Amino acid sequence: MPLAKVFTEAGVDAETALIKSILERHGVSYSMHDVRKPEEAARAERLTKRSDLRVPFVLLGRKTVWLGTEMPELESAGSLKLTIAHERQLKHAAAEYSRGLLHLRGQWALGRDPRAALEWFERAAAHGDPKGQCALGSLLMSGEVVPKDADAARGWFEAAAQQGSMSARLALGQLELERASRRRADRQIVSAASSAEDATALAAAAAHFQVRVLFGFGLS
Repeated sequence: MPLAKVFTEAGVDAETALIKSILERHGVSYSMHDVRKPEEAARAERLTKRSDLRVPFVLLGRKTVWLGTEMPELESAGSLKLTIAHERQLKHAAAEYSRGLLHLRGQWALGRDPRAALEWFERAAAHGDPKGQCALGSLLMSGEVVPKDADAARGWFEAAAQQGSMSARLALGQLELERASRRRADRQIVSAASSAEDATALAAAAAHFQVRVLFGFGLS
């Protein structure tokens, strides 16, 4: 899969040629997209969320957008190289997550191997992939491979949630509910302090669930 997408209205104009030469100099694979085609124009607007952005432009990942005229300065400043390296790491991490998922499900002629899945999820999570972080958290909570570790799982869910993972938000909400339930089960005498702790935990759970519902249904 190409690392970069180049959106243009013409395939051989000077600015597009400049973009291509810079990407090729850095060994970046790319795909070309002609916005004169309605489906490509809609794709460009959807990916960038900007209808006023002129072409040609380059999209790396889903957040980095550069006009071709800006690229020489970015290259000379070193910013281009750093961003390319970051995007390559994210792409590599996503592949590590996919590999872990294959082991977890036992797909592609691989026998089901939760321990191998855990190792691949650990790599993906350490490299910043939110799906890998969420998957690692889920395995740590399941206790299937290693003893259940709710604290470690929470840390990975929080890392994924910071990157916008709605699944992680849901998991954090469930953890808060479980925490409140355990306190109630363990408590013999209801005190004002413990009731306040329960209320705090329930409020935190509600906040996570609310974010999950709003974003999950596109009501941000």
